[in-house]
Amino acid sequence: MTSIRKLLATNVRKRRKSLGYTLDKLAELAGLSWGTVQAIESAKVWAGDGTVKALAGALQCSEADLFFDPNRQVTVKEALERLRVATESDENQPQE
Repeated sequence: MTSIRKLLATNVRKRRKSLGYTLDKLAELAGLSWGTVQAIESAKVWAGDGTVKALAGALQCSEADLFFDPNRQVTVKEALERLRVATESDENQPQE
């Protein structure tokens, strides 16, 4: 199963490239640093609610679109559970 962090990374990267944006351009539009966007696209960090909202706005899509898995249709309940588990595991990891 694809982790939700990898799913977010893949969807952000695909959407950014489909719009012809560079990492710099997406970072500028979303009000984020280049490093943050690069780390999200590399699935190295989890994006919090505000970051996901900023990315969705900059990428002209919904927040839900950033978590869409084209290989597996999931119910809203399943998606929320996956998000809860991912968030809890990230909260338990030491911050750098």
